[in-house]
Amino acid sequence: MLPDRRAIESALRELVREVSSHELVKRWIPRFEILLSSYTLRQAIETEGYEPFGDSASMTESSMVSLVPSVADGRLRRCLECFFRELGVGVMTTGEQLANLGHDRLEQIHGLAEAPERLRSYLHAMGQRIDTLVVPLSGELGELGNKVQLLAATAADRASRVPRLVCIRLEGSRCEVRTRLIELGITLTGNVARAEAASDRALALA
Repeated sequence: MLPDRRAIESALRELVREVSSHELVKRWIPRFEILLSSYTLRQAIETEGYEPFGDSASMTESSMVSLVPSVADGRLRRCLECFFRELGVGVMTTGEQLANLGHDRLEQIHGLAEAPERLRSYLHAMGQRIDTLVVPLSGELGELGNKVQLLAATAADRASRVPRLVCIRLEGSRCEVRTRLIELGITLTGNVARAEAASDRALALA
């Protein structure tokens, strides 16, 4: 079997970007980790009027997806970002996301007094740049993590200012992670075959 040159080239390009943004990611990821406790996430969902969106996001090639910058595991970040690309949607990497927000905006977000306010400010900042934000969850979030959930702000004045949220639990065995990635892919595109192929490629490069 011949190697998949496109997948290899994509992985190498991502590694170069990861190295160039390493210091920015290293400095800011720990400060984002505290924003995604069960309390702050639930507060943001309630305040911004997030509700279940439906079966899939009907994403197109012009759609832009990003991963919330609280995933300290660089290998997991690269796996997820590779997965999004294999689905055929645009990806803003964690490093690109932090660079686009910029130092002043990041300091402004983290200068707010309460964690729920910081998370809401971050969501509004990202709403100008991406369509969908993927939030890996831990077991402490109860029913939020039981299945892949696509949430969107229902009020018209908020829907245009905050990204949709996809909440997914990525714990467990490789088989369990593959199952959830496939479910994530179906949620984002509605295409089962594409979701399965993207999951296999991403895990192969992880």
